[in-house]
Amino acid sequence: MDLQVVVQPASVSEVVGDVIAVDAKGNARQVTVGDSLMKGEILITVNHSSVTLFINGQVAVVEQNCVACFGYTVLEHDTSMDLIQFPVAGDINADLTQLNEANFDADNIAAIQ
Repeated sequence: MDLQVVVQPASVSEVVGDVIAVDAKGNARQVTVGDSLMKGEILITVNHSSVTLFINGQVAVVEQNCVACFGYTVLEHDTSMDLIQFPVAGDINADLTQLNEANFDADNIAAIQ
């Protein structure tokens, strides 16, 4: 019998303020309700912002001034997507009018991770 694993992305159920997602290629976008977030993406919650996610059948909240990333833990046949959060000691601010022009290179992404 073949085993097929289907991994569900995290879904965004609530956004307060400005939240940014950066994919593995360095493309940045503003996160909105209903978005799907995949492995390899990085979430950045700026000052006075938060995002509520539905991941692995549970609700998770990423509070303000935090960087979070998604990865997988593989135990036997379980390939759940994990959310790892790193609160920042200080305020994160971003000018979202510049977001369409933003592109994070490999060094920027490595520095965030």
